[in-house]
Amino acid sequence: MRHPLIPETKCLEKAFQRSHDGTILWCTSDGHAHRCRGTLLLGDNLIGQEFALKITWVLWFLGTITGLGSAIIVPYRLFTKFKVRQDSAFGGWLMPVVPPMVSAAIGAMLVPYVPVGVLRETMFYLCFSMFGLSFVAALIIISMIWSRLALHGTSGTSRVPTLWIVLGPLGQSMTAAGILGSVAKGAVPSQIAYGFELFAVLYSVPIFGFVLLWTCIATLLTLRARRRQMKFALTYWAFTFPVGTCVTGVAQLAHHTGLPLFKWASFLYYIGLLTAWAVAAFGTTKGMITGHLFRPPLSSVAPIISVKESHYPGDQEDDT
Repeated sequence: MRHPLIPETKCLEKAFQRSHDGTILWCTSDGHAHRCRGTLLLGDNLIGQEFALKITWVLWFLGTITGLGSAIIVPYRLFTKFKVRQDSAFGGWLMPVVPPMVSAAIGAMLVPYVPVGVLRETMFYLCFSMFGLSFVAALIIISMIWSRLALHGTSGTSRVPTLWIVLGPLGQSMTAAGILGSVAKGAVPSQIAYGFELFAVLYSVPIFGFVLLWTCIATLLTLRARRRQMKFALTYWAFTFPVGTCVTGVAQLAHHTGLPLFKWASFLYYIGLLTAWAVAAFGTTKGMITGHLFRPPLSSVAPIISVKESHYPGDQEDDT
């Protein structure tokens, strides 16, 4: 919500200059991507397959261009302009690098609609390249978040829910790997296609293990922050998209393996997704009614500091 006395262009310029406001490009690209997927899956019955495909391709190209822009521009500005502390890394840093993974997953759904031959194979490999672009960048940032938590602890503020964003690139990568494995047979030579189908399982099973680990860690840290009177903020919506990607990612794993374990795991994450939506929606509605969400935060020059519990002495040197 912009201030009525501030020109809109100034608002956008000021917002883009913030270190975490890869959010602008992320929201744009991710919005295009999800509308693209919805049009592809539902548009056939509503507006006809041919028209739905045209809209889907336009949305996919727009989402991919803005997504690649966020993955390049925001890290570049981080490396050259933004001043950060050693404890600055948080889940929001993942948002600029996730869109190419979303484009990879949805682009894989479009592969069967590309003419057979060089064009289809090119489209397939471009999607897999975006998978790698996003995954490697996300892996680096997740390592930085883990390091920050280990060295500095957690802030205990409303920023804690952003830890759930870590699940976003993990679940989305499982989704992309699964869909790419499914469409590989009609896009690349059979001997290579088998490798991609195998990769969908060999990659997703270990990632599923880390998804379970991070789900437990994020849950414990969130409950800890709630016990310390963490207030509701719009960061609670960080519970939704990441858990949703886990639903689709584990569902792809269930599709490729046929194991009931993954079917039930996908179902449980879906229940978690519904719960997350209910909590975020209830808090947002309540905040709108009371006006809490419309009030600007208290001005403070003090940055958010991550701290550990003071009664733990930390590492002790071994004198022996």
